[in-house]
Amino acid sequence: MKRSLFLCSVLLAISLNVSTSWAITEVYIWDPDPTPLTGPAWASTCEEWQVNHQYSTGDLPTNEDLRQYRAIFVSLGVFPYNHVLSFTESTRLAQYLMEGGCIFLEGGDIWFYDPQWASLRDLFGIGAMNDGDSEAIIDRVLGIENTFTAGMTFSYEGENQYIDQLYPRNEGFTILENEEPRFTVGIAKISSDYYFRTVGLSVELGGFQNTSEEETPMRALMGEILEFFQVRDFLPAPQSLRARLTIKNGPIYEIDLEWTQPATTDTLVEYHIYLSENGAEPYLLDRVDAGQTEYTHRVMEIMDREYTVVARYTLGESEPSNPVLITEYVNVEPTVASINIPPHVHLAQNFPNPFNPNTTISFDLPVASPVTLSIYTIKGEHLTDLVHQRLAPGTYTLDWQGTDQFGQAVPSGTYMYILTTPQGQWSRQMVLLR
Repeated sequence: MKRSLFLCSVLLAISLNVSTSWAITEVYIWDPDPTPLTGPAWASTCEEWQVNHQYSTGDLPTNEDLRQYRAIFVSLGVFPYNHVLSFTESTRLAQYLMEGGCIFLEGGDIWFYDPQWASLRDLFGIGAMNDGDSEAIIDRVLGIENTFTAGMTFSYEGENQYIDQLYPRNEGFTILENEEPRFTVGIAKISSDYYFRTVGLSVELGGFQNTSEEETPMRALMGEILEFFQVRDFLPAPQSLRARLTIKNGPIYEIDLEWTQPATTDTLVEYHIYLSENGAEPYLLDRVDAGQTEYTHRVMEIMDREYTVVARYTLGESEPSNPVLITEYVNVEPTVASINIPPHVHLAQNFPNPFNPNTTISFDLPVASPVTLSIYTIKGEHLTDLVHQRLAPGTYTLDWQGTDQFGQAVPSGTYMYILTTPQGQWSRQMVLLR
């Protein structure tokens, strides 16, 4: 009862001074752990990723506005080598959360045993079943499906006595649990009232190890926590995504994507290409090596397709690039800018002619129209369509590889290509010599 009354009074006092106009500038790593383990790991990760941060092993500063930090990482240590939060420290951290901050808090006896007034577990959405015991040793920690730890596994080599056994409450959700015996050791929360985010662990993140290829590097989890806290400035996105659609042969269309690499590529792993078709939910289309900045998507039909590119780093993904849209009505880019609109429809002679194995065919289109450009044998047998869609006005140059609609090479001979628009029909002949 005392605990509930105290926490309510603290939250009431805090709520009277809520402000959301402060600027977020960097990460604060507070490491009062008498035997530091996780704090130095956070500092090293921030240093590697050029995250503007401050690392301190002293007291939580009383004359500094914590609201300048986007996130605060607190490592208390594990009993009996742990720091116990004071009333002032607890109140300052609660104030910071109520104003929309993000806190990572681990270790100590804070979740079960610490004095009532020092606990932040109500704000963290954490309940504790017991204080742990000497038999419930943490050996292997597992991530939880449908959370940012899904698929992760770790060996644990941190301090390992009387680990608080947790359960989620008040919007909290489990993100880590001990494998055997099964109990929760990590809980995250997104507050729907004050929009703060928290991650609370009863173990030391710095004790997570990957002792086999099947296990997850500790820094991968650190990256997911940074991403969960929306500390994203250190994960720059690809820039200036562009797209161009061309027709290669028959029903085959090529959508060429090109982008500019992010400002920082030191720890870039690869790019992920995402595609949304006809307004549907985007899905992962493909992965591209970090050294590439272009990608070709071959398709058989035209529809509304929106592409984005995400940079994947060792600590997580960037925000998506600018989207580019290839629509059903603007598909093939004119080879001459649209400002040079041709005065009338014109079908040019293919070049070269005769040819082997491929030739180019050009035509002019004065107005936006449905267009079909087909290839026939001299006997009138239909082989393939190079274009069958609506095009914007302009001059187009297409390539025919000397194949039919199934991609099979056709023999030497004379062939016809016919352009059909609402304005009429035009045809020419060409000769393939193999």
